Amino acid sequence: MIKKIDEIFLKHPREKNVSYFQHLCVSMSLSVYFFTASIQAFIHALVPCYFETSSSDTIRILDDYMKNTYKEE
Repeated sequence: MIKKIDEIFLKHPREKNVSYFQHLCVSMSLSVYFFTASIQAFIHALVPCYFETSSSDTIRILDDYMKNTYKEE
């Protein structure tokens, strides 16, 4: 049972060489970016002159964020 819990909660963070809490913080910050981008994309779909570049800007920002957060060793 403990092995299964360990696998569920810790396997992926260990693969990224971070603690569970560090992984939690990174994932939560990403969820805020995704939520914001989703709202902006929805508004853009309704009113095309708003948030014209927000989706591509978000992709660039998140790509840079992920490259600098989880550096491969």
